[in-house]
Amino acid sequence: MSNSIMANSPTTDIIRDTNQFFMKIRLGTPSVDIITTQCLPCTRCFPQHQPLFNTQASSSYETIQCGPSQPCPPWNGIGCLDGLCHHDIHYVDGTHTRGLLSIETLRMDSTTHSTIQIPNYIFGCGMDNNSHFGGIGFGVIGLGTGPESIVTQLGHFYHVILEAFTVGRTRIPFTSRSDAVEQGNIMIDSGRTLTNLPRHFYVQIKQAMTMQTHAPEVPDPYRLLELCFRKDRSLQLPSIVANFRGDNVSLKWFNAFVTLGPVTCLAFGVSESFIAYGSLAQQNFLVGFDQNARTVSFKPFQCSHA
Repeated sequence: MSNSIMANSPTTDIIRDTNQFFMKIRLGTPSVDIITTQCLPCTRCFPQHQPLFNTQASSSYETIQCGPSQPCPPWNGIGCLDGLCHHDIHYVDGTHTRGLLSIETLRMDSTTHSTIQIPNYIFGCGMDNNSHFGGIGFGVIGLGTGPESIVTQLGHFYHVILEAFTVGRTRIPFTSRSDAVEQGNIMIDSGRTLTNLPRHFYVQIKQAMTMQTHAPEVPDPYRLLELCFRKDRSLQLPSIVANFRGDNVSLKWFNAFVTLGPVTCLAFGVSESFIAYGSLAQQNFLVGFDQNARTVSFKPFQCSHA
């Protein structure tokens, strides 16, 4: 962990719409101010506010050829058809995209207010798509650790070591069932809203929270979160600190709690298979990734003033 931000790092505008987050990047030569995975010609596309990406208008656009001696990248949903690499990707929310796996020049703003150019960026140029973006978004940005994600193509990494959460005056170690803190035990995930923790760890955090909160638990009327209290101006909740190896990150109220109608809830979920430090916990932080130093940095920042 580090508390510094690397110079000339890629940065982007983030737009929140209900429970979705949208990134603003530029694709193509000349570039457009959006990432458009819906491409012309399109046989079936969902409505969007901006024109579809016209591959013929970009001098840096290329398809990826394939054949018996030149296979496509061995990624999920990628195959060779008629000499070109295609993608056919389905997401758990019902969104899908089919089209040509393609190469383009990606451009992003940087922390030094210049432009970073990433040539040979591989993306899916969708020509048969459906989504629930409501016209605001134009595609999906992959933020995982697979070889096809923007994270890997930019040379970033996301797994870090979370040693503990400190709830008020109680430090709760994040140990495995063998009582050891495992390497890379949590992923920094800006695409997932909640912080997801395994059940045995979550239960200890919940217990520490209830013991230090002088208010009765109430059920979440939406059945989304486990630990909730009645919304009240007098509600006093203990502080929460994420104790990463190398540094501690103190969470503000909005990083750790969320108000849903008449209740205020701990914004942590439970998962045994996908352990992640979610986007709510990262709000109002500049999060930097230094692949060479193998560090992740969290710098408190008033993002509304940027």
